[in-house]
Amino acid sequence: MRIRFQFDPKKAIACMVDILRRSGGECDKVKLMKLLYLADREHFLREGYPITGDSQVAMKHGPVPSNCLDLLDGQVQEWREAVVSRIQTDDYHVRLRPEAVTNDPALTDSERRALDDVFFTHGAKETWSLVDETHRFPEFQEACLKDTSAPIPYETILKHHGGEDRFRHGRAVISHVTMRHMVSPFRVTETDL
Repeated sequence: MRIRFQFDPKKAIACMVDILRRSGGECDKVKLMKLLYLADREHFLREGYPITGDSQVAMKHGPVPSNCLDLLDGQVQEWREAVVSRIQTDDYHVRLRPEAVTNDPALTDSERRALDDVFFTHGAKETWSLVDETHRFPEFQEACLKDTSAPIPYETILKHHGGEDRFRHGRAVISHVTMRHMVSPFRVTETDL
């Protein structure tokens, strides 16, 4: 069974806004994606599920939460207005709109703590230094394919960072918390209930 989560655009936007606020209102798109990846990974390792529920991929500039990037790039039509009303994107640079609400109740205390820790550790780093650092992550190196994107399974993150209690005998140990947040691999119909 693969560990998969339901992407939550509302939390993804709240995370982007939070990171931009902490960054003085603006940063490079690449750096924003690295910080989002780190926050999702940190929360997954601590609490059993990522903040945004995104699928992580290995791309040219390192690991990226793929749906977050699509959301920021305006490729998710039903959420385009929610993003544009808070965030302005100019090619490779993103800015927080002055009227954007920055204390979003969509984030839980544990999610805010993960964002706090990630920003404290990585927020002041230069974009390309952060890219170089994430290129050395074992989960990125294991998933990386030349000139394409490849999934970074959550099982691989557990394999490299989860320790004996989260990965043993060559398999991910799925906690009850993780299981509650996972997308079911089976279709459930009304008659199944």
